[in-house]
Amino acid sequence: MIAEILSREREASSWLKVAYDISSYVSDKEMSMKTIQSSYDHLPDHLKPCLLYMGLFPKDYDIPVSDLLKLWIAEEFVQSIETLRLEELSDICLRDLVGRNLVVVSKKRSNGKMKCCIVLDQVREFCLRKITEEKFMQLIVPYSYPDEPEEQRLCMYIQDCTMTSDFKESDQEFIVHPKFSILDRKNPFRLLNNLKLVRVLHLLHSYLENSLPTAFQSLPHLRYLAIFVKAFDCKWVSHLLHLQTLRVRSSYIMISPAIWKMSKLRHVDINEFPITIWEEEDDIVLDNLKTLGMCSMSVADMTRKFWDKFPNLEKLRLHINEFGDHISDYSSSALMNLDIIFPSRLKCLSLSEIFLTDELVSSIAELEYLETLKLSEIYFAGEKHWDLSDYTFEKLNFLKLHRVFMTKWSCSDDSFPWLECLVVKSCSKLEEIPNTFAEIIPLRLIKVIDCSDSAGNSAVEIKKELEVIGTWIQVHVLKKDK
Repeated sequence: MIAEILSREREASSWLKVAYDISSYVSDKEMSMKTIQSSYDHLPDHLKPCLLYMGLFPKDYDIPVSDLLKLWIAEEFVQSIETLRLEELSDICLRDLVGRNLVVVSKKRSNGKMKCCIVLDQVREFCLRKITEEKFMQLIVPYSYPDEPEEQRLCMYIQDCTMTSDFKESDQEFIVHPKFSILDRKNPFRLLNNLKLVRVLHLLHSYLENSLPTAFQSLPHLRYLAIFVKAFDCKWVSHLLHLQTLRVRSSYIMISPAIWKMSKLRHVDINEFPITIWEEEDDIVLDNLKTLGMCSMSVADMTRKFWDKFPNLEKLRLHINEFGDHISDYSSSALMNLDIIFPSRLKCLSLSEIFLTDELVSSIAELEYLETLKLSEIYFAGEKHWDLSDYTFEKLNFLKLHRVFMTKWSCSDDSFPWLECLVVKSCSKLEEIPNTFAEIIPLRLIKVIDCSDSAGNSAVEIKKELEVIGTWIQVHVLKKDK
């Protein structure tokens, strides 16, 4: 952190001051705070609320990056500019904070991207001080909506000790906590009746036996809703016209056509739900939707007309219901008779519990922006041989195969020209990974988990071949996921 600050200083005296007395910057608590203050002062204005917001998370908590970026967007800490989308800009903001050593990446994904980050103790302590000094938790910025008086934007952070029956009435702005206990777990909404300006409600880790549709009626400004309930009906939230992120875990999901009227939706994450467009919503187009899943649909519904309703969809988690209750009757599969169509701008595609046909593979290969492909519970008819010799996945850099029931796998030197990471998990029948992977220069990681010894050995051989030509690669062969 000191080095980062000095990189911006042009006065020799600043460098000499540290050179002669660096220990005081490191060991003395107040000097450490001054160092953090100096780094904070150098932050662009839009990064300051992003950092202070992270100080509100519990001590030593691994903050999921995907959640954090959505929360920043919901709180309008990040404003879009003409050349960058909100998600891209949020990611740049986080990388900037990491580069300044104010935030540390604590976990990475297999593809090398940030999975979780953490605010170190002294930085968090500084943030909490600053939050009090600048009244960040009481007043951030004013805002107004059409036909509504301007309101002062207030915010609050609920911890275990504060969410009690003695909760005081106030117009608070946001609630965010990754995990907290609730004294009245069956009806926490009783405590939220006065939070009319709330933008973020994160209750995904608290199971709520009562879904209470009326609870959402008094929260019209929600932008982020994550909830874990026994039953959930989408019509309960259809009036939330500002909602950007909807995450639901529930045993009973009821889909209403009203959900497609929520035009500001960017991310929909609901445990498996049937997706369809009703006739009365035939003209609906959700331009802002980026993420959709886990949804299930029939092949017959996968038409160009349908996907045109989500023109900017980039991430799709899909279960194709082509068999109904007769999964063994492969001859009746609609996959053999129809052209399979996916949204054209997909960057990430996850498919589960399907038979893999040439028609399906061809449709995936045609996705020119696809970077991540995840296949789980994948079946083959007849010979269990997955031959990709005639296909090229132009931009794919991450491939994960989980319980893909094949014995042989072949591909050409050009099938995965830009692949960086390959994960093969629980493919117990697979004999080996094709040696053509040794021709993929960008390849940096192969992970083989719970597979045959021969599959693991083939990964090691690929590593040896790449090292001969001076290409560094990691290979992990595990008998269980660690």
